[in-house]
Amino acid sequence: MRKLLFVLFCLAICITALVQPDTIQKIVPGRLNSLEQQQKPYVIMISADGFRYDYAEKHHAATLLSLSKSGVRAASMIPSYPSLTFPNHYSLVQITIRSRSENEEHSGYQDALHI
Repeated sequence: MRKLLFVLFCLAICITALVQPDTIQKIVPGRLNSLEQQQKPYVIMISADGFRYDYAEKHHAATLLSLSKSGVRAASMIPSYPSLTFPNHYSLVQITIRSRSENEEHSGYQDALHI
């Protein structure tokens, strides 16, 4: 019985690995943005989950330090949803703050900030 469960477990892991989406960047030869799109300003935001504000200096992350010197670096951030990563990243990109009308739970921290 244990062998059967082990085989089924291994099979489930193999199937899960095979059905994962392809995340490799696809480069289309000869594809260019229009001149109108090339003239628009753009922003590249680097957001590292769980990366404390002082880790770059503390661990001498040369590339991140170089990027922050030649660009913009946030002094701090008040999370829109402290316990989850995705809503915070989404809020940063969309420049939005979750409203009370959304069907998500509100924490005491958000209630204190009147968000």
